[in-house]
Amino acid sequence: MVALRIKSWADRFKIAMSFGGQRTTIPASDPVALPSERIPVSVNRFFHGRESDLDYLHDQLHSGLERPTTVCISGLPGMGKTQLAARYCKYFGSEYFACIWVSSDNHTKIGNTLSECAINLKLEGSSIKEEPRKNAQLLVSWLQTTTKPWLVVFDNVDNLKHLKDFWPSGGGGHIIMTSRTPYLAEFRGSIPLELSPLSLDESKELFYKIVGEDKKSQHSQEIDNLLAEWRGVPLALFHIGSFIRRGRMSLPRFLRIYRNSAANIYQAENTTDEYPHSIATAFSIGELETNAKDLLRLLCYFDPDRIPDDLLLSSFEDGKTLFQMETEYDLHIAIEALLQNVAILEMSKENQIATFHQALSLLNQSFPREGGGKSMWEQWPKCNEYLPHVIVMNRRWQDLFDESHKDAELASLLSACTWYMVERGMFNEAAPLIRTAQAVCPTSEETQLTLATVLFNLAGVHFECNRIEESLDLCKTVLEIRHRMLDPLDPLLGNTLYSIGIVYMESGLLSESLKSNKQAVAIHEACQTSGKHDGSPTALAYLDLGLCYWKMGELDLASTFIEKGLELFDKTSGKSSQKYGHSGKRGSE
Repeated sequence: MVALRIKSWADRFKIAMSFGGQRTTIPASDPVALPSERIPVSVNRFFHGRESDLDYLHDQLHSGLERPTTVCISGLPGMGKTQLAARYCKYFGSEYFACIWVSSDNHTKIGNTLSECAINLKLEGSSIKEEPRKNAQLLVSWLQTTTKPWLVVFDNVDNLKHLKDFWPSGGGGHIIMTSRTPYLAEFRGSIPLELSPLSLDESKELFYKIVGEDKKSQHSQEIDNLLAEWRGVPLALFHIGSFIRRGRMSLPRFLRIYRNSAANIYQAENTTDEYPHSIATAFSIGELETNAKDLLRLLCYFDPDRIPDDLLLSSFEDGKTLFQMETEYDLHIAIEALLQNVAILEMSKENQIATFHQALSLLNQSFPREGGGKSMWEQWPKCNEYLPHVIVMNRRWQDLFDESHKDAELASLLSACTWYMVERGMFNEAAPLIRTAQAVCPTSEETQLTLATVLFNLAGVHFECNRIEESLDLCKTVLEIRHRMLDPLDPLLGNTLYSIGIVYMESGLLSESLKSNKQAVAIHEACQTSGKHDGSPTALAYLDLGLCYWKMGELDLASTFIEKGLELFDKTSGKSSQKYGHSGKRGSE
């Protein structure tokens, strides 16, 4: 496991250079632009009533004396905060060299998004193989020093502590925050922009823009009453208007349906003044066709941002419903979060559990696994895409079940996900998921390999926290399980051996480290010869063995294996490899 070598990498390459080893390097190049077209939020074509807010936002960003200039857009859910920021990107994105959109409801998501942007910008030193936090800091440093114009949108900020590690303290760019919390507008001299409800006239204009101008002849006092009831919340108007347009119904027919259905919703739900549009949202959900409603319920168990449609399409006969939902509901952040909350409220406990297991199965089947000796860093972008959804799955499990509930499938998913997180150095973020994985993993023989992965990940966290003895004890348990259950020449067993070799080395047990590293080399050489992997793990095993020899003072043997490791690594994963040419990745190898 690469994470267990983190404290040894500096020594390893310092030693390699002292022996004349050549590390693959990439010449520095200029960053690549990130145009506004690449932001992950679509702009609602029915945007209306916020034109003056859009102009104000542009004027304030360009007139601020502070650098970077920040505007905080605040307002209740459904007011159009995200849509206003997205509209700004569409209208004025050409003014910026880089437009960076960051979903900001948790620390992990912010770091991973900024890491991805650093790689896409091709910043010197950024790489998919680096820890996300290092890539993210490269991006923040670039924002603070570049002369190129940039825009960062921190969307859906719930807690300022999530931003403190990623906030550019200088630079000539612009920052937009969106938040439900008005006091965030005071953060670092931000300029406040609080979105108010639409006026009755604006609501009426938006409503008929959605349902069709031809419906104006059917207008009545009851429509005016409903518009007032929805209190100028664009989301409510959009949901109801979309329902009418999609059903090609007259307004009198809609009123008959709404009167009957909404009355039941009012009786069933605990509505508050804070969410006056929840009734409209719940009504639009209740009137969906069965297939669309099933899909919406399934969406409740994923993170609101960038739900991977390849997961969802695999569970339905065709993609038409998914496309309709994306078009009609604009599944992004505030809108989607509200839909999730309301949809879950109208589901029975039995339905919630069944839908949870359906979503869990889809995510578990799709999450990449370590296996076959392949270099898992090639799968890291997919792991990173699924990570927010695993975090939500863990939270939904906590809402539905007590601590004694066992779930082998959830344990399998969390073991795979936390393995990736520990590999990327996301130790603090991985810890709560590892705790859940331990709690839910059954004690049967069939789940022993899953448990071994969970314990291995926990060993990585302990190692990072300098709890070496605890890490070593866990590694010994993992090794015993894998020795018992895996083929003697399984690449995973080789990985386990060179990882425990590093822990032995940190413990000062060099003879045990040497023994483990030699066994790892033997397994991976055999795997490489038989075609089980391309040699990348063999290269790492050589480097670890060389480091062990160096610690023991055997400099000639250290030189031999470090040079072999660097040469093989360059052929399999470095600049000389086919992977490098095909992937187009850059950065330190």
